[in-house]
Amino acid sequence: MTKFKTYFRTFYFSIAAITILVLTVFVFMSLFGDYLIITKSGVRKIYFADNISPSHKIVIDRFNKLYKGKIEVVPIDLPFEKFSTNERKELLIRYLRSKSDRVDLFSVDQIWVPRFAKWTEPLSNYFPVPLRNQIIPQALESCFYKDQLVAVPLYFDIGLMYYRSDLLKKLPDYTAVKNELDNFITWEKFIRLGEKLKSTGNPFYLFPADNYEGLMCSFVELLESQNEKLFVNDSVRLNTRAAEKSLQLLVDLVHKYKLSPTVVSSFKETESYNYFLKNDGIFLRGWPGFLKWYMLNKNSEDAAKQFEIAPLPHFDGGKPA
Repeated sequence: MTKFKTYFRTFYFSIAAITILVLTVFVFMSLFGDYLIITKSGVRKIYFADNISPSHKIVIDRFNKLYKGKIEVVPIDLPFEKFSTNERKELLIRYLRSKSDRVDLFSVDQIWVPRFAKWTEPLSNYFPVPLRNQIIPQALESCFYKDQLVAVPLYFDIGLMYYRSDLLKKLPDYTAVKNELDNFITWEKFIRLGEKLKSTGNPFYLFPADNYEGLMCSFVELLESQNEKLFVNDSVRLNTRAAEKSLQLLVDLVHKYKLSPTVVSSFKETESYNYFLKNDGIFLRGWPGFLKWYMLNKNSEDAAKQFEIAPLPHFDGGKPA
């Protein structure tokens, strides 16, 4: 078992712990009288806006059963297939500016916490330090604004690379290639692998590169794998050699090495996933939810077994980010 797989397992154990916090949030939200709508029957309704996944539904149903007749969580589904993070942000802001009573609890991307802080209830009194110490520090760090805890983490995404093991197994040196993939392959070696597989005609590397936050994630990962930061104090560091190298690689994957089709520049996650499947792509930059998305949309758990997971490549001389 590689170091990456061990980390990935630890990551999902952490998610399980954080999921428990969701129930805690709902309980504490029952204390916020001004945030709750009380119907004539006396049931307090909490309107919760998020991409409502099957896991959300399980937790919400359990909670509603436990507190039947007292508190009811009403989910407002904002699916990722219809709303990007930016679009969800704008929709929620419109609700909150209008002082709508149809949103009490909502999820936003971690980068938007400061943007929504003025509409939130400080949570420090409800989540004492011992409880906070059980949360992944990097996740909790994004939940503070001006030293106030204004959010709690629900889940923490991590960039992953999926690949078709059935296609790679046709290589005579598959075992060596798999070992490199599982142990943090460099971009330099990854590109050489792509040159070797060009003759197959399969798209080598698919990634979402539309003008949105998904492309920014790829850029920041490339930047930080060179031990560089985008933000230093109050400065945005775009005019650096590391930033130029990161952006140039994204361009070169399409135009110089021709390992990614030009159409990736119009892809968000869902379009990238669909193209990868329809055209028998070899590698895909995605998120932990890809396999679940695949099984829900393609209704084939057996076929999902052909996908292997590896960490994203990093620059030679740098570190995985």
